[in-house]
Amino acid sequence: MYTRFQPVEVVLPHLPEYESACFSDERLATYVLNPEAKEGGSHAVLFERVLAIEGAHVEYLRGQLVEGLAESPAILHKENEYGQVWEVPALVTGRNGRDAYVIESWAIETEARVPSFVTARVARRDEIGTIRSRREAFGYPIGEVGAALGDYGAVPGRSRLRRKRPRRGSAYLC
Repeated sequence: MYTRFQPVEVVLPHLPEYESACFSDERLATYVLNPEAKEGGSHAVLFERVLAIEGAHVEYLRGQLVEGLAESPAILHKENEYGQVWEVPALVTGRNGRDAYVIESWAIETEARVPSFVTARVARRDEIGTIRSRREAFGYPIGEVGAALGDYGAVPGRSRLRRKRPRRGSAYLC
């Protein structure tokens, strides 16, 4: 019988087995950096607005995220009999020179024990304080983050992004 993910919070200096993590460029291109993706399109909009990273910059973002695995703490977010979901708040420098925290999500199946990339998103303004304190606790740089996010990535003269409400039973509930 399937058991829902149980929320837990364990913080480690790195994602377990991060050196052998399985990273998908296709996932970055079709989901994270694709503004037309049914789910995840809002991620792409924020990457472009805050960090000037678009679909053509998959290699650039991958490099930043892989580097972030070695330089960021990992938070065990959810766990059930099938595996674990970890979040890694990486400090990413955009193509425009701005710094922002990007929350990387990684799944580690119980049998495989190798992290697989799930998604990434620009951190919300209300998450910055917690991320800074966790990074400082492990001696990681905190960067100049905050002003770049503005009002949740809103651009002057455009309407504010609407945050989607999580669907019931969704694996993305946090």
